Amino acid sequence: MEEKKQGSVIKVILAAVGAVAVFIGAVTATMFALLRRNIRKIGAGENQNNRISSYGLGKSKAMIEPEVDNAFYSCVAGALTISWAEAPKKDVVLDLTGICSAITVVIPDGVKVSLEMDVKNANENIEEIELPEDAPTLTITGKAVLSKVNFYR
Repeated sequence: MEEKKQGSVIKVILAAVGAVAVFIGAVTATMFALLRRNIRKIGAGENQNNRISSYGLGKSKAMIEPEVDNAFYSCVAGALTISWAEAPKKDVVLDLTGICSAITVVIPDGVKVSLEMDVKNANENIEEIELPEDAPTLTITGKAVLSKVNFYR
C-alpha cells in the first residue's frame, strides 16, 4: 500500500516540475517574440538612438540615457522600473508592452507627458507643472495586458 502512495507522490512532483518548465518556456518564448516585434518597429528609425529590452520573471530596473530617441521595453510576468539618468533634452518615445506584469515609470522633471498607452489598470500620478513651451515631450505608447502600470513624477 505504501508503494502506491510513493508512486503517486512522485507522479505529482513530476507533474509540478513539468508545469513549471512549461510556464518558464512560455514566458521565455513570449519575451523573445516581443523583442523581435520591437526590433521590427525600429525599421524606419534605424539612424536614431534606440534602446530595446525585454524583461521577465523577477524584478528589473532600466535606466534610460538622455541621448535615447526611442525606448522599447517589454515585461512578461515580472516587475520593471524605468527611470532616466537625467532629463532628456529632446522628445522621446517610450513604447511599453506588459503581460502579467507590474511596471513603474518614473517621469523626469522638466518633461511634458503625452500618455497614449492602452492600459486599463494604470495609476497616473503625474502632476501637471508649468513648463516652457520648448520643453521636451515624453510620449508613452504601448499596451498592458493583465498588468498594473504606475506613472510617477
